[in-house]
Amino acid sequence: MKNNKLSILLITNQLIYGGAERYTVSVANELSKRGANVIVISRGGPMKKLLNKKVKHYFASVRRTDLLGRLKTILTIIYVSWKESIQIVHTQSTSGALAAKAASFVTHASVIKTAHGYPEGRFPSVARTLNYTTDKVVVISDWLSRRLVSFGLRREKARTILNGIDINKFSQVKVDKEKMIKKLGLTREDKIIVSVARVIPEKKFEQLIYWFPFVLARVPTARLLIVGDGGVDGEDYRNRLISHTKSVGLDKSVIFLKGTSKIADILSIADVFCTPAVGKGFAVLEAMSAGLPVVARKPRGIVDTVKDGVSGFLFAGNDWKSMVEKVTLLLENKKAAKELGKQGKVIASSRFTLENMVDKLEESYEKLITESSVRSEIATTTKLWRLLPANKLESTLVNE
Repeated sequence: MKNNKLSILLITNQLIYGGAERYTVSVANELSKRGANVIVISRGGPMKKLLNKKVKHYFASVRRTDLLGRLKTILTIIYVSWKESIQIVHTQSTSGALAAKAASFVTHASVIKTAHGYPEGRFPSVARTLNYTTDKVVVISDWLSRRLVSFGLRREKARTILNGIDINKFSQVKVDKEKMIKKLGLTREDKIIVSVARVIPEKKFEQLIYWFPFVLARVPTARLLIVGDGGVDGEDYRNRLISHTKSVGLDKSVIFLKGTSKIADILSIADVFCTPAVGKGFAVLEAMSAGLPVVARKPRGIVDTVKDGVSGFLFAGNDWKSMVEKVTLLLENKKAAKELGKQGKVIASSRFTLENMVDKLEESYEKLITESSVRSEIATTTKLWRLLPANKLESTLVNE
């Protein structure tokens, strides 16, 4: 698509180190590199510095649900849309979609929402709401798309576009591993497990910590690195986990690191990637690109990322004992771990590239822009038609 005139507004709640945030930054930078005019609205955060210099950023407290907060966000969207000639608003949050749709009565910009996943109880309300707050819903898996449609999302609104990342950023890392290991207080003999995510209750980190002593019983040199911030929703939770770890004497084996833009460096020294949450997000793809075997909870429905027994291992639901067994197996069998990691790298580079994801997003943008133009032309023609006096209208029809 020739997008030198494409003007896109991306909205996310915040720019901390999380999956939706990495998605926003990756898409913004890739679109900007392709020549689009890209603007981001958020409340800011550490990932803001990762935006391409050509990408403009405007502040708004998108998640505020009070009337004044929503109004300010709507007015910000209207102002930015007017100033930057925005054609498409692409949001990561339901609150962002609501504000963008309200603003569209003035801006006439189409609204796209990316659906990353929802707790089971929220599906009915989210599916129905998206019908009114979006023009298109980008869904990151076929299963999630079918799930939303089954709860009322109109089928024509949904399009599956798998997540994609910059593979080279994680597969071609140049870092002094010895120096990195020493900096983290580790040794070359340590077996390193990394888990990257926002540290919030939904990610189930308390289970990973609770079961980690069972890993240590078989692999005493195992070390768990939990990388991520709590953000607005999880800082108390993260602090409680740190306190608990110290109180039970695990603070030498379980190390908490703040969110960072240098995830690739940390992954380069790891032996295994493990997530107690569902294995479908950006962090899992980054680990696969880095050549790490992945142990993760099995997503509901068809698995789009980790292939069980091929690029890592999946454990069902709350079968934490199975998680321990899979992690331990990989730490004890370096050859098997290396082979699974190698296959994961192949899968990531063939199916989950940033280029493929943005190509498909551009297709959706172009289609919505075309449809919007057609609607505008029809509306304009209809208005002009109605302005013609009855005798003029009759004369026009007869003469034609």
